[in-house]
Amino acid sequence: METTLPTDPTTDPAQLLEVLQLQTHQVWACKRQNNPTALEQPLDTLLSLLEDIIQQSYDRYVALEGEEKSAMQAYHVKQASQMVYPLLVKIVSGEVTDNARVDRTAKVLSHLSGRGAAGAMIGTWHFSCLDSHGKETVVSLKIHEPSYIGNDIGFKTWGAAPLMAK
Repeated sequence: METTLPTDPTTDPAQLLEVLQLQTHQVWACKRQNNPTALEQPLDTLLSLLEDIIQQSYDRYVALEGEEKSAMQAYHVKQASQMVYPLLVKIVSGEVTDNARVDRTAKVLSHLSGRGAAGAMIGTWHFSCLDSHGKETVVSLKIHEPSYIGNDIGFKTWGAAPLMAK
């Protein structure tokens, strides 16, 4: 059974969560069959849906003025996390042997775990301003956010504190 993913950012988050729940049940059912080939398509669909939910939650904060913002709220992401955590943990713990799917699952899991678990990322911030001719323009600024783990903690006070404490 193929699931059609609602990818429109104006999609009701409750509808996305309902599709997520159905897809999660489908992945569990395929996993119980002990057939890795049958698991591939439902797992890919589940991961795509989760990536879409993550993207919509991010887009909510970086939409330009006048653009329609995603209705995805933090509590929707939390509900999605609660639905899929046990399954995602099983996948990254070795129950799936395809490295690409395990890596993709690990990335989704880290995003759902919060900013502290996510790796480095580049955020784009948009600022409205007037140019030299008095016309409104948008200036985009890309900022690299280092990860909180490893050697990429950056020069931020809170990031340097663990190293200084050593």
